[in-house]
Amino acid sequence: MFYSRGMLPLRRSALRTDVDLQMTHEWFGSGRAARREILASQRVVKLILTKGWKGAELAPTQTV
Repeated sequence: MFYSRGMLPLRRSALRTDVDLQMTHEWFGSGRAARREILASQRVVKLILTKGWKGAELAPTQTV
């Protein structure tokens, strides 16, 4: 997760409900380190947690 200023605020209208993974339109960071965040549905988050997969960094978002 590159966004580091608390919960990532997202407009509810910007989120698609028909997909489990989507990438943000905005870029975070600067220069060569800049990247877009990948958003996961609750279904994917539950799968990651129940299977105990390593390497995924999960952080909550805030819909506004």
